[in-house]
Amino acid sequence: MQKGSSRIISAGYYIPKSSVQTAHILEEIKHEIPDLELGLIEQSMGVVEVRHSTTSEKPSDLAVKASRQALSKADINFNEVGFIIYCGVEGDYVEPSTAHAVQNRLRLSGACFDIQNACLGFATGLQIADALIASRMAKYVLVCTGEKLSNLTKAVLSELKRTPDLELFKKKLGFLAVGDAGGAALVGPKEGNSGFKGIHAISHGKLAGLCYYRMKSGSLDGQMVMDKITAQAIRAHKDIYGDCMKALKWTPSKINCLITHQVGKRLFGRLSQIFNIAQEKMTKTYERYGNIATATFPVNYAQALESGKLKPGDNVFCGLSGSGLAICQMGFQV
Repeated sequence: MQKGSSRIISAGYYIPKSSVQTAHILEEIKHEIPDLELGLIEQSMGVVEVRHSTTSEKPSDLAVKASRQALSKADINFNEVGFIIYCGVEGDYVEPSTAHAVQNRLRLSGACFDIQNACLGFATGLQIADALIASRMAKYVLVCTGEKLSNLTKAVLSELKRTPDLELFKKKLGFLAVGDAGGAALVGPKEGNSGFKGIHAISHGKLAGLCYYRMKSGSLDGQMVMDKITAQAIRAHKDIYGDCMKALKWTPSKINCLITHQVGKRLFGRLSQIFNIAQEKMTKTYERYGNIATATFPVNYAQALESGKLKPGDNVFCGLSGSGLAICQMGFQV
Protein backbone atom coordinates (compact mmCIF):
# COMPACT_ATOMS: atom_id res chain seq x y z
CA MET A 1 0.00 0.00 0.00
CA GLN A 2 1.20 3.49 -0.90
CA LYS A 3 1.52 5.56 2.26
CA GLY A 4 0.06 8.99 1.74
CA SER A 5 2.22 12.10 1.66
CA SER A 6 -0.40 14.60 0.56
CA ARG A 7 -3.96 15.81 1.07
CA ILE A 8 -6.80 17.04 -1.08
CA ILE A 9 -6.88 20.77 -0.44
CA SER A 10 -10.03 21.43 -2.45
CA ALA A 11 -12.32 19.77 -4.97
CA GLY A 12 -14.63 21.00 -7.70
CA TYR A 13 -17.17 19.60 -10.12
CA TYR A 14 -19.32 20.51 -13.09
CA ILE A 15 -22.64 18.86 -13.98
CA PRO A 16 -24.26 19.79 -17.32
CA LYS A 17 -27.76 21.21 -17.08
CA SER A 18 -29.40 18.97 -19.68
CA SER A 19 -31.08 16.02 -17.95
CA VAL A 20 -32.08 12.98 -20.02
CA GLN A 21 -34.34 10.24 -18.66
CA THR A 22 -32.98 6.76 -19.33
CA ALA A 23 -36.49 5.74 -20.46
CA HIS A 24 -36.27 8.42 -23.15
CA ILE A 25 -32.93 7.02 -24.31
CA LEU A 26 -34.53 3.61 -24.82
CA GLU A 27 -37.45 5.20 -26.66
CA GLU A 28 -35.05 5.96 -29.51
CA ILE A 29 -34.66 2.26 -30.30
CA LYS A 30 -38.12 1.04 -29.23
CA HIS A 31 -39.26 0.91 -32.85
CA GLU A 32 -36.31 -1.29 -33.82
CA ILE A 33 -36.54 -3.52 -30.71
CA PRO A 34 -40.29 -3.74 -29.91
CA ASP A 35 -39.85 -6.08 -26.92
CA LEU A 36 -37.67 -3.53 -25.14
CA GLU A 37 -39.04 -2.26 -21.81
CA LEU A 38 -38.50 1.49 -21.49
CA GLY A 39 -37.92 1.25 -17.74
CA LEU A 40 -35.23 -1.42 -18.08
CA ILE A 41 -32.23 0.74 -17.14
CA GLU A 42 -34.02 2.22 -14.14
CA GLN A 43 -35.25 -1.18 -12.96
CA SER A 44 -32.02 -3.13 -13.48
CA MET A 45 -29.42 -0.47 -12.65
CA GLY A 46 -31.31 2.17 -10.71
CA VAL A 47 -30.23 4.90 -13.13
CA VAL A 48 -33.20 7.24 -13.62
CA GLU A 49 -31.49 10.00 -15.57
CA VAL A 50 -28.13 11.14 -16.89
CA ARG A 51 -26.67 14.50 -17.90
CA HIS A 52 -25.59 15.39 -21.42
CA SER A 53 -23.34 18.31 -22.25
CA THR A 54 -23.89 20.50 -25.30
CA THR A 55 -22.56 19.49 -28.69
CA SER A 56 -19.99 22.28 -28.62
CA GLU A 57 -18.57 21.37 -25.19
CA LYS A 58 -15.30 19.44 -25.23
CA PRO A 59 -13.90 17.28 -22.41
CA SER A 60 -11.46 20.07 -21.53
CA ASP A 61 -14.36 22.50 -21.12
CA LEU A 62 -15.89 20.27 -18.45
CA ALA A 63 -12.51 19.84 -16.75
CA VAL A 64 -11.81 23.59 -16.79
CA LYS A 65 -15.15 24.43 -15.16
CA ALA A 66 -14.54 21.91 -12.39
CA SER A 67 -10.91 23.03 -11.97
CA ARG A 68 -11.87 26.68 -11.64
CA GLN A 69 -14.22 25.73 -8.82
CA ALA A 70 -11.51 23.74 -7.05
CA LEU A 71 -8.91 26.49 -7.44
CA SER A 72 -11.32 29.17 -6.23
CA LYS A 73 -11.60 27.33 -2.90
CA ALA A 74 -7.83 27.17 -2.35
CA ASP A 75 -5.73 29.91 -0.78
CA ILE A 76 -2.48 29.20 -2.62
CA ASN A 77 -0.12 30.77 -5.12
CA PHE A 78 -1.23 29.25 -8.44
CA ASN A 79 2.32 29.60 -9.78
CA GLU A 80 3.22 26.79 -7.38
CA VAL A 81 0.95 24.29 -9.16
CA GLY A 82 3.75 22.12 -10.52
CA PHE A 83 1.71 19.64 -12.57
CA ILE A 84 -1.67 19.44 -14.27
CA ILE A 85 -2.83 15.83 -14.74
CA TYR A 86 -5.82 15.14 -16.97
CA CYS A 87 -7.26 11.66 -16.50
CA GLY A 88 -10.50 11.36 -18.50
CA VAL A 89 -11.51 8.28 -20.44
CA GLU A 90 -11.47 10.52 -23.50
CA GLY A 91 -9.89 13.88 -24.22
CA ASP A 92 -9.90 16.65 -26.77
CA TYR A 93 -7.12 15.16 -28.86
CA VAL A 94 -4.85 12.19 -29.30
CA GLU A 95 -2.02 14.75 -29.42
CA PRO A 96 -1.21 16.98 -27.57
CA SER A 97 -2.39 16.06 -24.10
CA THR A 98 -5.74 17.53 -23.08
CA ALA A 99 -3.98 18.79 -19.94
CA HIS A 100 -2.37 21.44 -22.16
CA ALA A 101 -5.79 22.82 -23.09
CA VAL A 102 -6.71 22.93 -19.39
CA GLN A 103 -3.44 24.62 -18.46
CA ASN A 104 -3.87 27.27 -21.14
CA ARG A 105 -7.45 28.11 -20.18
CA LEU A 106 -6.58 28.30 -16.47
CA ARG A 107 -3.38 30.30 -17.14
CA LEU A 108 -1.28 27.94 -15.07
CA SER A 109 2.40 27.22 -15.71
CA GLY A 110 2.82 23.67 -14.41
CA ALA A 111 3.95 20.74 -16.52
CA CYS A 112 1.11 18.86 -18.24
CA PHE A 113 0.33 15.29 -19.07
CA ASP A 114 -2.61 12.92 -19.55
CA ILE A 115 -3.07 9.47 -18.05
CA GLN A 116 -5.61 6.79 -18.88
CA ASN A 117 -6.84 4.00 -16.62
CA ALA A 118 -10.51 3.68 -17.63
CA CYS A 119 -12.94 4.71 -14.88
CA LEU A 120 -10.19 4.42 -12.27
CA GLY A 121 -8.19 7.21 -13.92
CA PHE A 122 -8.88 9.86 -11.28
CA ALA A 123 -7.72 7.61 -8.43
CA THR A 124 -4.58 6.82 -10.44
CA GLY A 125 -4.08 10.56 -10.94
CA LEU A 126 -4.29 11.08 -7.18
CA GLN A 127 -1.70 8.33 -6.65
CA ILE A 128 0.68 10.01 -9.08
CA ALA A 129 0.06 13.43 -7.51
CA ASP A 130 0.82 11.98 -4.08
CA ALA A 131 4.09 10.48 -5.37
CA LEU A 132 5.12 13.77 -7.03
CA ILE A 133 4.55 15.63 -3.78
CA ALA A 134 6.32 12.94 -1.72
CA SER A 135 9.39 13.23 -3.99
CA ARG A 136 9.25 17.05 -3.74
CA MET A 137 8.91 17.38 -7.49
CA ALA A 138 5.85 19.54 -6.87
CA LYS A 139 4.19 21.42 -4.02
CA TYR A 140 0.73 21.35 -5.59
CA VAL A 141 -0.78 19.18 -8.32
CA LEU A 142 -4.09 19.72 -10.11
CA VAL A 143 -5.85 16.46 -11.05
CA CYS A 144 -8.80 16.94 -13.37
CA THR A 145 -11.15 15.19 -15.76
CA GLY A 146 -13.94 15.90 -18.21
CA GLU A 147 -16.18 13.03 -19.23
CA LYS A 148 -18.28 13.46 -22.36
CA LEU A 149 -19.61 9.92 -22.42
CA SER A 150 -22.88 10.92 -24.07
CA ASN A 151 -20.96 10.46 -27.34
CA LEU A 152 -20.77 6.73 -26.55
CA THR A 153 -24.51 6.57 -25.91
CA LYS A 154 -25.22 8.23 -29.25
CA ALA A 155 -22.83 5.86 -31.08
CA VAL A 156 -24.45 2.76 -29.54
CA LEU A 157 -27.97 4.01 -30.32
CA SER A 158 -26.96 4.50 -33.95
CA GLU A 159 -25.52 0.98 -34.07
CA LEU A 160 -28.64 -0.57 -32.53
CA LYS A 161 -30.83 1.22 -35.06
CA ARG A 162 -28.76 -0.39 -37.83
CA THR A 163 -28.52 -3.76 -36.06
CA PRO A 164 -31.56 -4.17 -33.77
CA ASP A 165 -30.36 -7.29 -32.01
CA LEU A 166 -31.38 -7.99 -28.39
CA GLU A 167 -28.14 -9.83 -27.56
CA LEU A 168 -26.11 -6.90 -28.91
CA PHE A 169 -28.23 -4.58 -26.80
CA LYS A 170 -27.43 -6.59 -23.65
CA LYS A 171 -23.69 -6.41 -24.35
CA LYS A 172 -23.82 -2.64 -24.76
CA LEU A 173 -26.43 -1.76 -22.16
CA GLY A 174 -23.84 -0.07 -19.94
CA PHE A 175 -23.07 2.50 -22.64
CA LEU A 176 -26.68 3.71 -22.39
CA ALA A 177 -26.37 4.53 -18.68
CA VAL A 178 -23.33 6.82 -18.81
CA GLY A 179 -23.32 10.58 -18.38
CA ASP A 180 -21.22 13.70 -18.72
CA ALA A 181 -19.45 15.53 -15.88
CA GLY A 182 -16.28 17.35 -14.93
CA GLY A 183 -14.23 16.92 -11.77
CA ALA A 184 -11.06 18.29 -10.21
CA ALA A 185 -8.98 18.11 -7.05
CA LEU A 186 -6.08 20.27 -5.94
CA VAL A 187 -3.56 18.11 -4.09
CA GLY A 188 -0.92 19.52 -1.76
CA PRO A 189 1.28 18.66 1.23
CA LYS A 190 -0.23 17.13 4.35
CA GLU A 191 -1.33 19.43 7.13
CA GLY A 192 -1.89 18.04 10.62
CA ASN A 193 -3.88 14.82 10.51
CA SER A 194 -5.51 15.71 7.20
CA GLY A 195 -4.42 13.70 4.19
CA PHE A 196 -4.11 10.28 2.59
CA LYS A 197 -3.50 7.43 5.03
CA GLY A 198 -3.02 4.80 2.35
CA ILE A 199 -3.74 3.99 -1.30
CA HIS A 200 -3.86 0.41 -2.58
CA ALA A 201 -4.35 -0.40 -6.26
CA ILE A 202 -4.44 -3.72 -8.14
CA SER A 203 -5.18 -4.84 -11.69
CA HIS A 204 -6.47 -8.03 -13.31
CA GLY A 205 -5.62 -7.68 -17.00
CA LYS A 206 -7.14 -11.05 -17.87
CA LEU A 207 -10.58 -9.45 -17.40
CA ALA A 208 -10.00 -6.58 -19.82
CA GLY A 209 -12.36 -8.02 -22.41
CA LEU A 210 -15.43 -7.67 -20.19
CA CYS A 211 -15.56 -3.92 -20.69
CA TYR A 212 -13.82 -2.16 -23.56
CA TYR A 213 -14.42 0.09 -26.52
CA ARG A 214 -12.60 1.63 -29.44
CA MET A 215 -13.60 3.40 -32.59
CA LYS A 216 -13.22 1.10 -35.56
CA SER A 217 -14.16 1.95 -39.15
CA GLY A 218 -16.16 4.94 -37.93
CA SER A 219 -18.27 3.00 -35.41
CA LEU A 220 -17.95 1.94 -31.79
CA ASP A 221 -16.48 -1.52 -31.32
CA GLY A 222 -16.82 -2.82 -27.78
CA GLN A 223 -19.00 -4.11 -25.00
CA MET A 224 -19.88 -3.39 -21.38
CA VAL A 225 -21.14 -6.65 -19.91
CA MET A 226 -22.52 -5.15 -16.72
CA ASP A 227 -23.39 -8.30 -14.77
CA LYS A 228 -19.97 -9.91 -15.30
CA ILE A 229 -17.82 -6.79 -14.79
CA THR A 230 -19.80 -5.90 -11.66
CA ALA A 231 -19.39 -9.41 -10.24
CA GLN A 232 -15.64 -9.31 -10.82
CA ALA A 233 -15.32 -5.84 -9.26
CA ILE A 234 -17.21 -7.03 -6.17
CA ARG A 235 -14.94 -10.06 -5.86
CA ALA A 236 -11.75 -8.00 -6.27
CA HIS A 237 -12.81 -5.46 -3.64
CA LYS A 238 -13.69 -8.24 -1.21
CA ASP A 239 -10.27 -9.89 -1.69
CA ILE A 240 -8.23 -6.84 -0.63
CA TYR A 241 -10.54 -5.10 1.84
CA GLY A 242 -9.29 -6.85 4.97
CA ASP A 243 -5.62 -6.15 4.22
CA CYS A 244 -6.42 -2.56 3.28
CA MET A 245 -8.25 -1.87 6.54
CA LYS A 246 -5.47 -3.54 8.51
CA ALA A 247 -2.89 -1.28 6.86
CA LEU A 248 -5.02 1.79 7.56
CA LYS A 249 -5.57 0.59 11.15
CA TRP A 250 -9.25 1.40 10.72
CA THR A 251 -12.48 -0.39 11.54
CA PRO A 252 -15.76 0.32 9.73
CA SER A 253 -16.98 2.31 12.74
CA LYS A 254 -14.16 4.82 12.21
CA ILE A 255 -15.34 5.63 8.67
CA ASN A 256 -17.59 8.66 8.33
CA CYS A 257 -18.18 8.39 4.59
CA LEU A 258 -17.82 5.75 1.88
CA ILE A 259 -17.33 6.79 -1.75
CA THR A 260 -17.59 4.05 -4.37
CA HIS A 261 -17.56 3.80 -8.14
CA GLN A 262 -21.19 4.06 -9.21
CA VAL A 263 -22.40 2.10 -12.21
CA GLY A 264 -25.69 1.14 -10.58
CA LYS A 265 -27.52 -0.15 -7.56
CA ARG A 266 -26.05 -3.67 -7.51
CA LEU A 267 -22.42 -2.60 -7.03
CA PHE A 268 -23.51 0.16 -4.66
CA GLY A 269 -25.43 -2.24 -2.42
CA ARG A 270 -22.87 -5.03 -2.43
CA LEU A 271 -19.97 -2.75 -1.52
CA SER A 272 -21.99 -1.46 1.41
CA GLN A 273 -22.26 -5.05 2.61
CA ILE A 274 -18.63 -6.01 1.93
CA PHE A 275 -17.24 -2.93 3.66
CA ASN A 276 -19.82 -3.26 6.47
CA ILE A 277 -20.75 0.40 6.12
CA ALA A 278 -24.38 1.55 6.14
CA GLN A 279 -25.70 3.09 2.94
CA GLU A 280 -26.57 6.22 4.93
CA LYS A 281 -22.81 6.86 5.14
CA MET A 282 -22.36 6.48 1.38
CA THR A 283 -22.55 9.12 -1.30
CA LYS A 284 -24.99 8.31 -4.09
CA THR A 285 -25.06 9.89 -7.54
CA TYR A 286 -25.81 7.02 -9.95
CA GLU A 287 -29.56 7.60 -9.84
CA ARG A 288 -29.28 11.17 -11.21
CA TYR A 289 -26.00 11.12 -13.14
CA GLY A 290 -25.48 7.50 -14.17
CA ASN A 291 -21.93 6.22 -14.61
CA ILE A 292 -19.71 9.31 -14.89
CA ALA A 293 -16.49 7.28 -15.03
CA THR A 294 -13.43 9.17 -13.75
CA ALA A 295 -15.57 12.06 -12.54
CA THR A 296 -17.24 9.80 -9.96
CA PHE A 297 -14.81 10.48 -7.13
CA PRO A 298 -14.41 14.27 -7.45
CA VAL A 299 -18.15 14.84 -7.99
CA ASN A 300 -19.13 12.70 -5.00
CA TYR A 301 -16.44 14.13 -2.75
CA ALA A 302 -17.10 17.76 -3.66
CA GLN A 303 -20.85 17.36 -3.24
CA ALA A 304 -20.41 15.63 0.13
CA LEU A 305 -18.38 18.61 1.36
CA GLU A 306 -20.84 21.07 -0.15
CA SER A 307 -23.86 19.42 1.51
CA GLY A 308 -22.21 19.09 4.91
CA LYS A 309 -22.18 15.28 4.76
CA LEU A 310 -18.41 15.60 5.21
CA LYS A 311 -16.57 17.99 7.50
CA PRO A 312 -12.91 18.55 8.51
CA GLY A 313 -11.52 15.65 10.49
CA ASP A 314 -13.85 13.03 8.99
CA ASN A 315 -12.45 9.74 7.69
CA VAL A 316 -13.28 8.83 4.09
CA PHE A 317 -12.89 5.36 2.60
CA CYS A 318 -13.06 4.83 -1.17
CA GLY A 319 -13.75 1.66 -3.14
CA LEU A 320 -13.17 2.61 -6.76
CA SER A 321 -12.90 0.52 -9.91
CA GLY A 322 -12.57 0.58 -13.67
CA SER A 323 -12.41 -1.82 -16.57
CA GLY A 324 -9.16 -3.62 -16.96
CA LEU A 325 -10.05 -4.82 -14.27
CA ALA A 326 -8.54 -2.06 -12.13
CA ILE A 327 -9.34 -1.61 -8.43
CA CYS A 328 -8.33 1.01 -5.87
CA GLN A 329 -9.13 1.31 -2.18
CA MET A 330 -7.91 4.34 -0.28
CA GLY A 331 -8.48 6.08 3.01
CA PHE A 332 -7.94 9.71 3.91
CA GLN A 333 -8.92 12.31 6.45
CA VAL A 334 -10.63 15.49 5.34
